[in-house]
Amino acid sequence: MEPIQKQKVEDIIYERIMDSIRTGLYKEGEKLPSETELCKNLRVSRASIRGAMQRLKAVGRVKIIQGKGSFITVPGEDYQFICGMKDIRLTKKEFEDISQLREAVELKAVMLLSEPGSNPDLSRLMEAHLKMKEAAVRGDEEAYGVNDCLFHLSIINATGNDLFVQIASIFQNQYYYYFKEMTKLIFRKNSEDGQTQFCAEDDNDGHVRLYNCICEKRPCEARQQFLELLTDSHRRFISYLKKSER
Repeated sequence: MEPIQKQKVEDIIYERIMDSIRTGLYKEGEKLPSETELCKNLRVSRASIRGAMQRLKAVGRVKIIQGKGSFITVPGEDYQFICGMKDIRLTKKEFEDISQLREAVELKAVMLLSEPGSNPDLSRLMEAHLKMKEAAVRGDEEAYGVNDCLFHLSIINATGNDLFVQIASIFQNQYYYYFKEMTKLIFRKNSEDGQTQFCAEDDNDGHVRLYNCICEKRPCEARQQFLELLTDSHRRFISYLKKSER
């Protein structure tokens, strides 16, 4: 890296490191040079380095481990949902707020990923979906909810849009609460043995159709499929609210 001579030093450091990640100079899991080394190589202050690192952390590209250094990460790999909350109760307002966020950001992400000529990495999207299917077979409600959430967050992260990735990171737990609530509505208890069983196969197929539309670069159909999933979630939630009010 060449010494930096311009203003907005923090921004330039951020962009240089991001470029190094995009070109493969720094790979996933690799440790970045130390703060001292970066200061020396770039001839900048520690404050500028720290500011750039915090920005990289915010968009999910760097994980800072106290006493060990800064490591390259893939957006979404370090999500830590607050699991184990058995009785999450989303209000109608909370549900609508997250639905609007999804329609504003996730729908745009779907359109970007399915745009002809785009070449996003969809491996984490596929991985999350496979784990959803496995969880459905096992009747594992918790795992299904986590991976449903990861499926949709992976759509946002796959765009490579730094602001989208930051939004996904900021709202990761709200997303999790939302999908955990939705998961409760597509599982049911077997009255005989008390085991949780999956009971909405079309929900899983909807994710397959969305994934296929993205892979096959069919933006109009991808948009329609996403909106169908969103509409179905709304239908389930409103139905649940009406029943709970009786």
